[in-house]
Amino acid sequence: MLLNILQNPIETILFILALIVAITFHEFSHAWTANKLGDPTPKLQGRISLNPLAHLDPVGSIFLLIAGFGWGKPVITDPRHYRRPAIDFAITSLAGPAANLILAFFSSLPGTMAIILGYNIDNNVIIQFTEILLNANLLLLIFNLLPIYPLDGSKLVMALIKNPVSLRRYMIWGPRLLFILLIIHIWYPILWWLFIFVFGIFQYLLRGLPVSIFT
Repeated sequence: MLLNILQNPIETILFILALIVAITFHEFSHAWTANKLGDPTPKLQGRISLNPLAHLDPVGSIFLLIAGFGWGKPVITDPRHYRRPAIDFAITSLAGPAANLILAFFSSLPGTMAIILGYNIDNNVIIQFTEILLNANLLLLIFNLLPIYPLDGSKLVMALIKNPVSLRRYMIWGPRLLFILLIIHIWYPILWWLFIFVFGIFQYLLRGLPVSIFT
């Protein structure tokens, strides 16, 4: 990633800006949903905001520069405030990835329309940014759905673990496993292999299918 900054500074800056937008909407959606479901904790912490500074995590920002992806500051919630703790906690957890999916859909529209109309997007900075924003949102969506604690995908796994001891072990080992994967990914991009596969599926649904229908 650092080498890319030197080789393609403008594209790298656009990618970093796109990830910041994706992270901000992701964390904002967690906070907004929790508040709507009865938990005022995120609101009291100033997390119901579209200001990126309210959501950026120092370590996640460092990995953004080193590894090419990062994460935001986790939104703290208190399930005791929920009317249906298990269900509402799951909804809150999925709100972030859902926001990235929605943003990815709208980000795909300019490029899709340009392709359908036969417009050359190579020199259009705005459409190039929306394409980068599309990829950034899909990247964050896929990363957060990994079933590793404390990522959003782990919350669904936690709902299935009934043994308190097993749940505790899962929560203890999750961050360690995640850190190991991120460190390995810096030298061997093992996560990218998964991302590329899932990217292909989403790209077909959001881009390939509409283009094939209207052209």
